[in-house]
Amino acid sequence: MSDSQIATATLPSTNGRSGRHPHVLLLPYPAQGHVTPLMELAKRLAAQGIEIIFASMQHIHDKLTQAWTRSRDFSRFRHHIHLRGIRDGLPPEFDRETWSQQVNDAIAVGLEEGALELVGNLVSEGRPITCIISDFFLRWTSSLAGKVGAPEWIFWPQSAGNFSIYLHTEEIISSGIDPYKIAAELSGSKEQAVQSDVDLPPQTQPRGVVTCIPGFPMGVPIAYLPFTTPFGDAAAQKVREMLTQCFDRVSQAQGIIGNSYEALEQGILEELTQRLKQQQPNAEQNRRWPRSFRTVGPLVVEGTLYGIGGEKVTELSGTSFWREEVAECKEWLDKQPVASVVYVAFGSLKVLTASQVQEVLLGMAASGHRFLMVVRRNAVRSKALTAETFGSQFGVALEEALPPGFLESIQERCKLVAWAPQTMVLAHPSVGGFFSHCGWNSTLESLCCGVPILGWPWLMDQMSNCWLLSDVWKVGLLLECNEANETTKEKVEIGIRKLMEGSLAERLRAQAMKIKDQAREAARMNHGVLSLAQEIHLLACNS
Repeated sequence: MSDSQIATATLPSTNGRSGRHPHVLLLPYPAQGHVTPLMELAKRLAAQGIEIIFASMQHIHDKLTQAWTRSRDFSRFRHHIHLRGIRDGLPPEFDRETWSQQVNDAIAVGLEEGALELVGNLVSEGRPITCIISDFFLRWTSSLAGKVGAPEWIFWPQSAGNFSIYLHTEEIISSGIDPYKIAAELSGSKEQAVQSDVDLPPQTQPRGVVTCIPGFPMGVPIAYLPFTTPFGDAAAQKVREMLTQCFDRVSQAQGIIGNSYEALEQGILEELTQRLKQQQPNAEQNRRWPRSFRTVGPLVVEGTLYGIGGEKVTELSGTSFWREEVAECKEWLDKQPVASVVYVAFGSLKVLTASQVQEVLLGMAASGHRFLMVVRRNAVRSKALTAETFGSQFGVALEEALPPGFLESIQERCKLVAWAPQTMVLAHPSVGGFFSHCGWNSTLESLCCGVPILGWPWLMDQMSNCWLLSDVWKVGLLLECNEANETTKEKVEIGIRKLMEGSLAERLRAQAMKIKDQAREAARMNHGVLSLAQEIHLLACNS
C-alpha cells in the first residue's frame, strides 16, 4: 500500500483563484511538536481539494520553508499548501532561538496583529479565508476569527484522554486533589534533590487515584496526571493560568479536532462525547466546554504508516527545524539485524546533564544491544535545567561527558546523530524498541510502527502518556528514577533488557503490533478528516 492511498480526492488546480474553492488558514503553535502534526493535517485536507495557508511565526516559517521544499511531499502539494510567515512585532535583530519572556509574549499576544495583516493580504490575493484551524495553545486565534468573521476549529495536539483530564480540572479539585499544588510540590522536591550531593532514594510518587474523569473506569493515578512541571510553584501557576485561558475560549469554536483515533481511546471518546452533549444547554455559562471533539489522527508522516520505499530524500517530514540525518541513519540501520536496535530520542526540548548522558550511554552499552541515539546540539548541559536557564543555547560537547575512548569502544553497536528522521527510523525493520520521553507525537509514531517504548517522561502530558503506554495499552515500560527524575547506568541497562529480551518483551511487541494494525486502519479510513473536509467545502459553497 502506498502513502498516496490516504488521499481520496483528485487535487484541483487553483492557480491562486478563489471562486468557491475553500481556503483554510492553519495556525500552529511555534514549536516542533505542534508544527509537525498540523502539517500532516494540512496534507490530508489538501488531498481533499482544500487549499491550505500554513502560517507560522516568521523565524519558524524560515526554517519550515527550507524543510518543506526538500520534502517528499513538496511536489505533490506545492500548489495546495502555501507557507506564510507572521510578523511577531519583535525587532529584526532580536534572538528568537533562545526562550525569553519577550518571545513568550510575542507568541501569546503579539502574533495576532501580524496574522490579521496576513488575512488582509490573502484577501487582496484572491484567497479569502473560509475558516481557521488553530493550535489550542495559541490564545489569540479566537479573537482573530471574530475580527475576520471566519469560523474556527481548535486543534488539540495531545491525546483525547489528556484533553478530558484537563477539561475536568475543576472536578478534580472539587474531589479534594489540587493537581497544580501537587505538581509544584513534586517539582520543589526534585529541585532540592538535584542540588543535593548525597545518593538519592528511588522516586516516590503521590499515592491515590483520581476517579472523577469519564472514560477511565479504574481512575488515573495522581502521580501521572499531566500537570508536572520541573520548575517549581511559579511554573505550576503559569500552567494553571495558561490552561484556564485556553479552555475559556473553546466554546466559541466550531469544535475541537484531536490528534488521536477511536480504536486507541474508544472508551474515553465515548464518555467525552456524552459529557459534551450533556453540557451543551449550559455552554454559554461554561465556556470551557467545546461543542464537539472530533478525532482526525493518527497524524503521523505517511511513510510511517505505509513504508518509505526506496526513495532517496533529503527530508521526510517537511517540518523539521533541524537537518534530519536521513542518509546517515538509513545506511547504518540497513546493516543491523531485524528488531535489534533501540532508538533513543527525548524530543525537541528535553536536555540532560553531562552526568546523565554518561549514565544513559553507559547503560545502553552495558545492555549489549545496538542503539541509535539522538543528541541534539546544546542538549547536554553541565548542570541541571532551571527556569532561568531553560532555552539557553550554552551546552557541553558530548565528548566532554564521556570517558576517553568510549565511543570508539562501542562504535560497532552505536550510532549517534544530532537529529533523526524519526518516522523513518521507527518504521525501519531493524528497530525493535524506543527509549523515549513519551511526547504525544513520539507515542503515536511508535504505536503506528508497532515499536514498544521505555518511557522517561519529565513534564506535562508525557507523564500520562507513559502511564497509558505501560498500564493501559500494555506496550511500554517506565524507567526507574530517583527523586530528581535522574537515572543510573544500572537502571538503564535493566530497562533496556526488559524492553528487548525475554517473555515480557515478546508480550509488549505482540501488543504493539496489534495496535499498529489498528492505527493503520484508522489512518486509511480517517472518517474524521473526511467529515471535516466536507464541512469546510460546505462553508465555502455557502459563503
